[in-house]
Amino acid sequence: MIQKEKIKIISLVFLLLFIVIGNSGIWVMPNIDYQFIVSQNLLDNPFPDKNSHYIITNYFQPLIFGLLGGSSLAAYIIYAFVTATAFLSVLSYWYINNYKEFSQYSILSIIIFPVFMIPFYWLGMDGMTLLLMALAMINRHSKWGFIFAIFLGLQHFSQGLVGFLILIFTLIISSFNDKKSIYNTAREYIFIVLGGVLGKVILIAWFYIIGIELLGDRLLYIKTHQHDFFSQWLTGWPYILYSLFGMGWVLVIFKIKKTWPLIIAAFIVLILTSFVGDQTRVGVIILFPSLFYWVFLNKELLNSIRFKFILTLLIIHLVVPVIYVWSGWAYNDLWYADKQAIQSEFNLSLSFPYNRHSKFCMGICEYDAIYLPSQIGRAVNKGLIVQEGAGKLGYLTYGPYVKLLAGKYEFDMRYQSTMASTESSGTWDVIINTLDNQKKYLATGSIMGTDSLEGHIVKPFIVPKELSNKMIEIRSLYNGKGNLAVYHLKIYAIN
Repeated sequence: MIQKEKIKIISLVFLLLFIVIGNSGIWVMPNIDYQFIVSQNLLDNPFPDKNSHYIITNYFQPLIFGLLGGSSLAAYIIYAFVTATAFLSVLSYWYINNYKEFSQYSILSIIIFPVFMIPFYWLGMDGMTLLLMALAMINRHSKWGFIFAIFLGLQHFSQGLVGFLILIFTLIISSFNDKKSIYNTAREYIFIVLGGVLGKVILIAWFYIIGIELLGDRLLYIKTHQHDFFSQWLTGWPYILYSLFGMGWVLVIFKIKKTWPLIIAAFIVLILTSFVGDQTRVGVIILFPSLFYWVFLNKELLNSIRFKFILTLLIIHLVVPVIYVWSGWAYNDLWYADKQAIQSEFNLSLSFPYNRHSKFCMGICEYDAIYLPSQIGRAVNKGLIVQEGAGKLGYLTYGPYVKLLAGKYEFDMRYQSTMASTESSGTWDVIINTLDNQKKYLATGSIMGTDSLEGHIVKPFIVPKELSNKMIEIRSLYNGKGNLAVYHLKIYAIN
């Protein structure tokens, strides 16, 4: 009997894994190579750039990998996949054992929430962070909850702290007239916060003992990029709000009498995402403690959901485009990129019978210039303009910080200059920032005048294999001559 139950649970986990990855695809986090470097340098700081020092503070996952003897980036990626799968498995096992009277397939009512997608969408540190959050909450009645909270402090203190503080706030406002109830309910989560604080103190002490000096942290990173982050947030906040729960919003709103504190938590998190560049990822993670309490722990709510309703939500969830906001842009699922990677690696030809992409930046990127970063530009309609005599020199546009696989590409920049076609208003370049923070130039050229007419710069460039999946920028540098406007940028593969 016990053996049959184990087989059922394992089969269910595989089904959920198939649904999650089948829906969103799978990729690696942009800085996973940096995380791996930390695992190979546990006793020193391997990064000369202080803006990268914050990665070292996500110490627990690289620590475990290093102690296990891991020594390759490929092994680290597999390790990240295992931790993400462990998060899904632990929650599935807990759900089935906690709600034995429910049908096992009732778990499909919670699998639609993006929190299950996040650690697979970008394999990296998030699987471990969410796993430790889940273990701390599942074991909140015992000392193990406190221990897992300490590990969380070693792994990602800021996300753990903010996430559980938001949960405690919702508990307070939901029991405002019953102070005794507030204390009894919130006490367990306060201990989790204290465990996280202790973990952070231990980490600081350990760095002091072994002589690791950090010149930068997440606050420095936020301060450095806050202007860009806020601009991105203004552009994409409706998408960010939707992406926090995805189709789970239907369930949350349908049961609003029981979930209204969670909606308050979601709007708090929405505001906080204006301080980060990977808005969906961070928002979903810090919202997880509140989601767990107000939905996953709510037996009455879950028991009231009928199977037809669950099935309908799941079908819609699998049909509508995935929304994942990064740098203010709404990305879809990763299957287009996965397809490109498989075809490139194994020389295969793949086609999908169903394409639900409204736009996918890894296949073809299109940006109105107003949504690109700028040092000197003034918004005009959907473009950016700088005028002669304004005393401004610098980058009219830069970014978009998109990742491209190795291959041949072209960009098409639509622009306008008041200079004659024989004279230059500036220069353009295509660059990639390498691991050691050096700039690799892939192509350069001049921005020639267009006699006040709209023109196009269409140029090819090649992303070499050693720079595959790195951040790319296409920049326009204004030299102070004439009026210059950039309206649109398009990047696309030509092979």
